[in-house]
Amino acid sequence: MKTRYDALRLCAVAAGMALFAAIPGRLCACTLWGAAGSDASGGTIISKNRDWAPDHTQVLKLRRSTKGYSHFGLYAVGGTEPGIKAGVNEKGLTVITASASSSLWRTGKNSRTLASWIVETPAQGAPKLRVVIANPEQKEETHVLVLDQRFWRETK
Repeated sequence: MKTRYDALRLCAVAAGMALFAAIPGRLCACTLWGAAGSDASGGTIISKNRDWAPDHTQVLKLRRSTKGYSHFGLYAVGGTEPGIKAGVNEKGLTVITASASSSLWRTGKNSRTLASWIVETPAQGAPKLRVVIANPEQKEETHVLVLDQRFWRETK
C-alpha cells in the first residue's frame, strides 16, 4: 500500500465483500466487486451487474439538484421494483443497491445480465462510467462516459 488512504479504501471494499460472503445458505444476488489502491491504478473501481426479472425497462437519468449534488443514475421504470439501482454524484460518490435472495431470474440459455455499471475513479482525473443496458425486446446499449465538469454542465 502506498498510503494509509489506499489501505482504508481497500479495507472498506474487503469488509463489504466479507459481509456479503458471510450470508448463510444458498443465496443469489447481483454480482458486485470493487478494487482500490494499486489494484485499481491508484484509484478505485466499483462494479455491479444486475440480474432481475425482465418486468421493467432500465434508463439512464441525470438529476440536477438545487439543494445538493447532481447525480447520474441507472433507474428501473415500471415492474415490481422501480427506482434508482446505481448512481454517481458530481463529486464522484458512487452508490449501488443490491440484495440477496433465494431466487434469481434466469431462463437457461437466454439468461443474461440486464445491466452492468462500472465506475472507475483514477488517482488523478475525472471518474469514468461504463454502462451496458440490455432491456427486454430491445437492442443492447453501451454507454462510456467521462464524468468531468463538462459532463455535469452540458449533459441533458
